[in-house]
Amino acid sequence: MPIAMITSVFLELLGIYLCCGFVFGVFFVLRGTQAAYPQTPGGTWGFKIMIFPGCAVLWPFLLGRWLKHRVPNSEKPNKNSLKIKK
Repeated sequence: MPIAMITSVFLELLGIYLCCGFVFGVFFVLRGTQAAYPQTPGGTWGFKIMIFPGCAVLWPFLLGRWLKHRVPNSEKPNKNSLKIKK
């Protein structure tokens, strides 16, 4: 295999990885930060902008952590469980 072809394949895979990271980073910064890291409630826009590049690069690790700390549907309160019983 010529070096140009290897380089081309590597750059394409890197581009795909970073595109997935960009999409994941947006969702993680807006929704997943609080779920995966409860000690960071809310967070300012400055904080979210600062962590976005790291989220985009380390997205496989953060996705695993986010899914690990997700609450199953059976444990989430629904509108029927919040009714006041007399």
